[in-house]
Amino acid sequence: MKKLILTVLIFTALIFSSFNPTICLPGCIPYEDLFKVEEPAEQNITNETIEELIFEPSEDSIRAYQKIEDSKILVDQMKAQGFNTERVQDLILMAEQTYEAQLALEKLGGRPDYSNIYLKATEVSNLRSLSFQISDELINLRNEINTLDDSLNKTQLNENFNLARQEFYDERYEKAQELIDKTYNDMSHIIAGENLLLALYDAATKTIGNFLDQNKYYIVSGIIILSVVFYFLRNYLKRYWLKRQLNKIKLEKEVLKQLIKKTQNEYFENKKMPETVFHIRMNKFADLIRDIDRQVPILEEEIFKTNEKIKGHKFKDESKSNKK
Repeated sequence: MKKLILTVLIFTALIFSSFNPTICLPGCIPYEDLFKVEEPAEQNITNETIEELIFEPSEDSIRAYQKIEDSKILVDQMKAQGFNTERVQDLILMAEQTYEAQLALEKLGGRPDYSNIYLKATEVSNLRSLSFQISDELINLRNEINTLDDSLNKTQLNENFNLARQEFYDERYEKAQELIDKTYNDMSHIIAGENLLLALYDAATKTIGNFLDQNKYYIVSGIIILSVVFYFLRNYLKRYWLKRQLNKIKLEKEVLKQLIKKTQNEYFENKKMPETVFHIRMNKFADLIRDIDRQVPILEEEIFKTNEKIKGHKFKDESKSNKK
């Protein structure tokens, strides 16, 4: 029964709405909205927008902009090689800031100056070329150092190379170039010094060899004569040396005696020396004197024997002369 009543009501409403289009059931589109046309939103057009639309940049500004873009390509090339690019990127950033300021001045009708942008772009280009050049030179320098003989002192060369490489990584290419040149200069000095030593050694060897070859008979004769002289004079030389040793230790003994007297004087008379120090010094002096007294008779005996040998040679020489 309820369903029948609900159906009748809906049917009645549909018939009534067909005669009155202003009535809209839930979910339907209002009648007036079917023919409603939306008006376009009002656009806020200002003088600045108009100036932006009609502004035409000058050829100078276009060239400056292209210079900046070309510089960015060079930076990308450096990045592809693994080089640091902080220095050149700072230059590009300054060029872009200058470009924006000069372009704004140009839009206002002023006289812009893009020359600084060209300078920055040229500097970027030069740094890019220099970075590739230094990279190649570092590789060549490393190879040159490695080819040097291991007997040479390469410490300074390696230090200069490491400094140059660090300067390259820090984008101080000019300083890196100076260090590379210095390393090559040091290398040339090391090689020249080595060649000089080899030349001197070769010359000295040849000179000595030539001298020995040209004077070998004189040299042999001189050696024989010196040997004979030494053989006959050996006892005289030995006696001379023994007497010098004997005189030396006797002089040392006299000095020790003087030191003993001085020590005794400071201890007994002046009372300036502690008893312990006094006994230590006296024992030390006594040991030294005993050692000297032990050496004296040995040297005197050696001198006596040497004198006997000299007298024996003289007696033989006299006997030979008497027989003749």
